[in-house]
Amino acid sequence: MPAHDKAGALNWKQSCVDNDPRCDFDGGTPGSCTFHVRVCGNNSGDLPTCYAPSRLSSWLLYRPSEKQAVKLPWLAAVRASFLGAVPDRDRRADHARRGSDELALTVPLRMTSSGSKPSRLKLDTRATSYEGVLDKDKLLLECRPAS
Repeated sequence: MPAHDKAGALNWKQSCVDNDPRCDFDGGTPGSCTFHVRVCGNNSGDLPTCYAPSRLSSWLLYRPSEKQAVKLPWLAAVRASFLGAVPDRDRRADHARRGSDELALTVPLRMTSSGSKPSRLKLDTRATSYEGVLDKDKLLLECRPAS
């Protein structure tokens, strides 16, 4: 169940404890949390479907960056999943209306000599409509070790 803020809106910070079945969807694999997310162009909020007013002229994933993905293979996998969820320009209008399929994004715990430590995935996207309306969205996914 996604976290909500005091006003009841979807919180842009989501946290999960490793192996918590309410938020970790990797089937009990230790050492990581797998979050389920959807890409929904031109829309914010906690909605079961996307309602976009117009077609998107562009959609970009700024974070994790290509440079970050080169250094960390798990970020490369996140980028590939995210970018694969956004269709080419010819199909973008339909995608903006219905959103992507659910994506499984895995955030591994940081392993140190003293044990596992929390790890975070920061997502930063920007969508622009043909009318020039810019929509910036961010999401922080945090995986915490079980106590």
